[in-house]
Amino acid sequence: QKNNRRAELNVRLGPELRDLARTQAYQELRPAMDSISSLLARAEQDETLRLRNTLKDLTTGAEIIPLDQSGLASALVHAGQTKLKLPDAIVLASILFHLDNAKPPVACFLNKNKKDFADPDVDSQLTSRNCRLIPTFRDGLSYIKSQLGK
Repeated sequence: QKNNRRAELNVRLGPELRDLARTQAYQELRPAMDSISSLLARAEQDETLRLRNTLKDLTTGAEIIPLDQSGLASALVHAGQTKLKLPDAIVLASILFHLDNAKPPVACFLNKNKKDFADPDVDSQLTSRNCRLIPTFRDGLSYIKSQLGK
């Protein structure tokens, strides 16, 4: 999203900076104007590269949980039975589907929005499947390291 905004800004800003650069009074500012365009372009390239690297890491080390019709139907049930909003209910339904099929001995659900999932029923459903809700990525990393050390 930031990347798109910056790219759009650079496209809109380009003609304005070129017009200003042609004006005698702003000639000495031409290097600064070029720097702004370069900065925006570089930021776009850097963010695209970081996204590509993250996606590469995910595709080599993560398991992607599918979402299908039964998952969506389950999400509607969860949204009706808990205080979860529908997008969060979809996430929960996907996680529970995965836990029910994979049956891992231990699992964790990392989510920065703990308040969205702070529901006794949600906690009970996760706990019954040996899954722990962890509200920070730092705590999640510690938990994962502790599990890998066992």
